[in-house]
Amino acid sequence: MHIQSARLIPYSLPLRQQWQSSMGGFSERKGWMIELSCTNGAKGYGDCAPLPVSGTEPPEVAKQWLEKQLSTTEGKSPSELLRRCTAGIPQPPAACFALETALLDLIGQSEQVTLRHWLNTKATDHVLVNAVIGTLDDSIEKRALYKIEQGFTTLKIKVGVRRPQDELAQLHELAQQLAEKIRLRLDANRAWNLRDAEYFIDGVRGLPIDSIEEPLSEPDLKLLAKLQHRADCSLALDESLAQLHIDKLLVHPPVKRFILNLW
Repeated sequence: MHIQSARLIPYSLPLRQQWQSSMGGFSERKGWMIELSCTNGAKGYGDCAPLPVSGTEPPEVAKQWLEKQLSTTEGKSPSELLRRCTAGIPQPPAACFALETALLDLIGQSEQVTLRHWLNTKATDHVLVNAVIGTLDDSIEKRALYKIEQGFTTLKIKVGVRRPQDELAQLHELAQQLAEKIRLRLDANRAWNLRDAEYFIDGVRGLPIDSIEEPLSEPDLKLLAKLQHRADCSLALDESLAQLHIDKLLVHPPVKRFILNLW
């Protein structure tokens, strides 16, 4: 099986409501779909949707890299191209993820297995996910109850957008309306200094909080460990993983969770 042609298909998806966080917001998600067509008729797809505030490359860098890579795919096998992508040389994460996904899609098809089972023969057919319900605004309770009615038991909320004391008051009000099995995941997107993070963590003690993501504007291993010891829930790292030393994180994890984005 060899690549016969490759296309980069741009898209722009308007959101039903603005995506808001402490790092800003957007009302549409832009990116590109990769389509790789093979001589046997198989097609592989990958999605590139850069989000620089979360640690990816800028869109223009992603597009330039993808155009260069796709221009050299004709006549090559997916396995050959995949080895080139994973050779250890730093690559733009969102763009590289999209190309790898398209190549793995083709490899899975060639072996007549789903991609998830090609990657892991014990992969499950069902994955539990949380519902993202935005920031703590006046309609947060309505959105929460709607998602619970749909069957979600974990709700993710963006915090760090307003004053900590205001968000804490609303979280306490919301928690009173939730059934016992419902859990909340909070994502601060590096909104707080140490003082505000400590204040917020103390303020949610006893609430049904599953985790608090990225509590510090300037992540520091010792301070994160201090906060984790203070909290009665899991703290998590996401976008700051790129700037922290992974070897230190794995030997002495300062928090209980790492969020891995498959860009």
